[in-house]
Amino acid sequence: MTDPIASPPFIGTGWTALPTASVVKAARIGALKFAGAVTAALLAVVIVASVADMVLTPSAVEDPNGPIALTETGASLVRVVAMVGTAAAIMAWLFIAAENLENWGVRLKWGLGWAIGGWFLPVANLVIPVLVVNELAKASASAVSPQSAPRRTGTGLIAAWWVTFLLGTGFTRASAQKRFAPDEGDFVLGYVLPGTLCYVAAAVLGMLVIRHITAAQARRQVALDALTRLRPGSV
Repeated sequence: MTDPIASPPFIGTGWTALPTASVVKAARIGALKFAGAVTAALLAVVIVASVADMVLTPSAVEDPNGPIALTETGASLVRVVAMVGTAAAIMAWLFIAAENLENWGVRLKWGLGWAIGGWFLPVANLVIPVLVVNELAKASASAVSPQSAPRRTGTGLIAAWWVTFLLGTGFTRASAQKRFAPDEGDFVLGYVLPGTLCYVAAAVLGMLVIRHITAAQARRQVALDALTRLRPGSV
């Protein structure tokens, strides 16, 4: 009987060859789900704070010393803190996802170091993080044996998330350079709306990306456990 785990890879089938069962380590699926849930919760805070900031900004410009301006400042602060927390949480989630794949014996071009370090390289951080996520998605969705088919990788979803995130960053930085007089409150919304909409879209898409890859890795662990039980002599 052919060993379904130790067999050589089949080129073009989407199957990622696995090492022998004695080498394969169990994935930290629980930790991955927890990190993903924390990231999603922080993204939800980013969405609420961003929308509140956008809605309150025109009135804050018209009356910079009023209570609405103070509330807008608070919303802006909450958004910044939530975004910093989101960055830390998503890096932790990416690290665990990459570690899971390495524990399964999958060789990654953009591995553990890139999952975190790629975000801190000037200019390169416009590309490396999405390359990391793309590879994680493809590897997580690959079949665990030549008898099973690979699942949907979700690369289109990942591309949409990254494009909206970059657009949101660009629009927000551009609007932050503009200074408005108190009588220009009616014009403010037109400047802040594009960045806010892109950030909100990126946050929602980011949640979907996290759910997609987390589910793919959970399914992969289940499939791997099933294959391990099929090995001759396994208990």
